[in-house]
This record gives sequence, C-alpha cells and structure tokens, in this order.
Amino acid sequence: MFKLSSLLVLVMAALFVIAGCEKAEQKGEQAAEEMVAVTLADADVIAAIETHIASALDAEGNYALEDEVAGVTRSLKLDNVHTGVHATDDGSYYACADMTEGEAKLDIDFYVISEEGQAQVSKAVIHKVDDVSRK
Repeated sequence: MFKLSSLLVLVMAALFVIAGCEKAEQKGEQAAEEMVAVTLADADVIAAIETHIASALDAEGNYALEDEVAGVTRSLKLDNVHTGVHATDDGSYYACADMTEGEAKLDIDFYVISEEGQAQVSKAVIHKVDDVSRK
C-alpha cells in the first residue's frame, strides 16, 4: 500500500510540474505576441507626429505647446521632422522635430506609442531652445 500511495504522490507531482511548464510557456508566447504588436515602423512614427501636429494647428497655423520650464505656452511653426526614430526602454518611440517661434529655434521630442496597432503621439517635450539643451 505504501508503494502505491508513493507512486500516486509522484504522479500527482509530475502532473503539477507539467501543468506549470505549460502555463509558463503560454505566458511566454503571449508576451512575445504583445511585443510584436507594439513594434512600429519608422515611417509610422514620423507620420503620426506629422498628423498630430497638423491636426493641432490653430487658425494661424501654429502648434501650441506648454513650456513648463519657462511657464508659457509656445506658439510654434514646424520646420521639419527628423527621420531618425529612437526606441525607448518602455516600448515607446520618439523622433525630433525642428520648430520655430519667431526667431527662437526649438528642438521638440515627440513620443509615440502603439495603441491598438496604430501609432499615436503620447507627449511632446522641449529638448532644446536655441541649441541649448534642457535637462
């Protein structure tokens, strides 16, 4: 009887191990699928930035951006969006845009995320003003 109960315990333990391995494998596959879903092409990131800016222009063709360091709202004109797209550790992307406000030249970093497979701008940050970097 002891051998039968020991065998039963071993079989149950083996089933738990197998079930745990299958769950871990399923979670790994699901995580890999989610990572693939958030990968965006450079062209999609740039297009999202250009679309975001164009859709936010006021009647004079200016893009409003809060400058938290200076405590003002900037009224910017787009010169160009750089073609270099960078990935961040959190899975988002960013690209730089050159913008102007009067004589001032600003370097704006636009951060882009994937929402349901579509590239969307999540935030814009002033990186430089007249070639002076912000921290």
